[in-house]
Amino acid sequence: MLIAHWPPDKLSHWRINSGSASAASRLQTFLPSWRIACWLLAVAGFFPTPAWGGLSASDVVVVVNANSLNSRTLANHFVALRQIPAINVVVLEGVPSSEVITVDDFRQKILKPLLEELGRRQLLDHIQCVAYSADFPSAIDISGDLKGIKDRHQVFTPVGSINALTYLYADVLVGDPNYIALHSNFYARREIENFFTNPAGRATEEAWSTIQQQMTDGEHEAAADGLEELLKEHPQQHPLAYLAASQAAMAGDSDRALKLLQQAVAAGWNSSRYLKNDGRFASLRDKAEFQIIELSLDDSIREMQPPLGFDARVAWTPNGLATNKMELGKHYLLSTVLGVTRGAGTTLPEAIAILQRSASADYTHPQGSFYFSLTSDVRTTTRQWGFVSAVDDLQQLGFTAEVIPTPLPQGKHDILGVQLGTPTYNWSTSGSTLLPGAIADNLTSMGGVMTGGGGQTTLSEILRAGAAGSSGTVTEPYALQEKFPHAQMYVAYARGASLAEAFYCYVTGPYQLLIVGDPLCQPCSHAPQLKLDTSLRKLDAEQPLRLSLPTGGISYSEWLDSSEPVAKRTEPLRAAVLRVLLDGARPHAV
Repeated sequence: MLIAHWPPDKLSHWRINSGSASAASRLQTFLPSWRIACWLLAVAGFFPTPAWGGLSASDVVVVVNANSLNSRTLANHFVALRQIPAINVVVLEGVPSSEVITVDDFRQKILKPLLEELGRRQLLDHIQCVAYSADFPSAIDISGDLKGIKDRHQVFTPVGSINALTYLYADVLVGDPNYIALHSNFYARREIENFFTNPAGRATEEAWSTIQQQMTDGEHEAAADGLEELLKEHPQQHPLAYLAASQAAMAGDSDRALKLLQQAVAAGWNSSRYLKNDGRFASLRDKAEFQIIELSLDDSIREMQPPLGFDARVAWTPNGLATNKMELGKHYLLSTVLGVTRGAGTTLPEAIAILQRSASADYTHPQGSFYFSLTSDVRTTTRQWGFVSAVDDLQQLGFTAEVIPTPLPQGKHDILGVQLGTPTYNWSTSGSTLLPGAIADNLTSMGGVMTGGGGQTTLSEILRAGAAGSSGTVTEPYALQEKFPHAQMYVAYARGASLAEAFYCYVTGPYQLLIVGDPLCQPCSHAPQLKLDTSLRKLDAEQPLRLSLPTGGISYSEWLDSSEPVAKRTEPLRAAVLRVLLDGARPHAV
């Protein structure tokens, strides 16, 4: 990251030169403003599997309670540790002092002022994550937004968490109660069959209904025609191309089916297991073209949709894909709480130490293990169905992973991830150690109730034990998998996702989940690592700013060709794109 400020009497235009003979691209622009902040983002591109790009410091906004010394202090430590740009720090006045506030107060005193300030600073086009410092209300009474719901089921209890309602900001801003739905998070991964649901809500509802009926009635050619028409309108929807290919194959048109299947792969379809088990393609299996397609796909994708890196600048469609057509999906902002230092939270020194420890873990590639507790308690059996595939996936990556029959792992000193399900526990009795950068979660009713007196162990216990982040619900959620992280969260983290991405990628109904920890923590990341000079520069009008960029790291093709387990790889990926981020502008590739 590099931040440069020019005085008003010196700025007429500026240039960025790579300073490298192999990368002589030059950007020149004229700016009406005297003040400019420039961040350099080196990215390897996003790879759904097996590598993640992760978050960077310029993606995160830190929100501070102006009237809280703890909030200012914790924020200062995080900003220094993570080199958060000063323009990304928002100090809010008038933050309510209680731990629980109404949703109207949340909207008017926190969410709207925050978004308005980000808009004023022209940051909304690139911010990916909101990190709340200490002394913000952790729980939001949303009963005011739920008044219009008749016969609301008891599992939809009327309390949400501050970070979740920030993540679901688009619906929360307008008081749309759909944010409490068990599948309100379209970014979250679900069973792979969810790819083949209505791709764009009301916009495609009628056409989709017709196609479904045609498929049911065996009108395969007509269904393929309808799917191709939808595909023209939504070319990023690889499930449409896949379905059209299956219907063409069922209709006996192998050439059309192969062409559509190739189109699906080009648009993003990459599960070979699903294709191998799909009987609709039986007529194509002896064809060389089909066999080549099968061999080119990823055999590790099982029953879940493959993970995707988060992007707040796109809309997420109901079937889990990103689109630039903003009206066709929902918009989100990653969010965590950096620390809770009152009530059932930690002390301020503990919260600072947690952030220091997590920052030290980035890119260290710890040789850690993952543990999933399975006892007779419904708190563990609720998520049992995801354990086998998660353990197998982690082992395929080269990590140790196992299901344990006890509430806590016993005598383990290499823990990088642990999924629990117990109402109370004392971590010190386990004799186990969490590695720096470890994440943990516990499915229980009151794990995120920070007022104290809930009668259950809160997430603060595992944070004190050394976790970089953990989660818990802010009120009684009932034992619903959708409200808690799926076991695959740990697989995403092991593949290099940031802490914030990993959590939200695997919670489909997050409205009650309080997530406390460092959103940027990514110990397993292979993202490009550039050490840039962040000192301020004053340049004359015609003076270029020269940047020397390292070319180290491995290419993505080398990554794919490597036979070494992911857990054993420590070298970062080589940057494929360099982006310059200006105040009020989207990133520009150079």
